[in-house]
Amino acid sequence: MKKTTLTIAIPAYNEGRHIANLVLSLFKQREESYELANIVVASDGSSDNTVPSLEKIKNKKLTILISKKRRGKAYRQNQMFARTESDIIVLLDADIVISQPNFIELLIKPIISGVADMT
Repeated sequence: MKKTTLTIAIPAYNEGRHIANLVLSLFKQREESYELANIVVASDGSSDNTVPSLEKIKNKKLTILISKKRRGKAYRQNQMFARTESDIIVLLDADIVISQPNFIELLIKPIISGVADMT
């Protein structure tokens, strides 16, 4: 049986202090009911080390969209939506800390079980 595919989309503006830790913790998540297709981070005109800190992460499932022009969170979210074909898209803010290894599983469980279309 084919697993549900998942894309994690993260718009980021000057999140160099946080973004690498977030992405690395997402790659450590347990994938029991889904398959991580990719993590897409859209840098929205960041002028700090957001992009360089992401470029140090060597994982083929990480896509970095770089823009020098600031367009806003909604624009970047739509940009990431247009680039995915996954069954589920998880939108996250760039400055969160994930402490549970099953955070994504818990987040998407209602969708996978058919109880909800969005959580």
